Amino acid sequence: MDFLGPGEHIACVWDHIEPLASFLRKKGLHEGITVRVSYKDLGGESYQTEWRINPLLYEGNRPVPRQQRQDLEGLLLALEKISQSTSDEASETARGATKDDGSSA
Repeated sequence: MDFLGPGEHIACVWDHIEPLASFLRKKGLHEGITVRVSYKDLGGESYQTEWRINPLLYEGNRPVPRQQRQDLEGLLLALEKISQSTSDEASETARGATKDDGSSA
């Protein structure tokens, strides 16, 4: 992640929400947790950013098991390759419709 601005939220998939949700509720952390990051830039200027992380927002959503996520990622990569291949073929066809001198065939 390059940068997360103040007040922005992190969206992610949680592997096992049930134990985490139970733990947060026992601790009274119904709004999640706040992460505060303090740092200095190369010029010595100090910065501080707070992030709110609340996995309880995802409770009740059907998680995708790890193997199925890997299968889905593989499918998406294959579709991307097919799309790129189709796009490349269309570009070749368009280039073939033009003569070497730039005029139309």
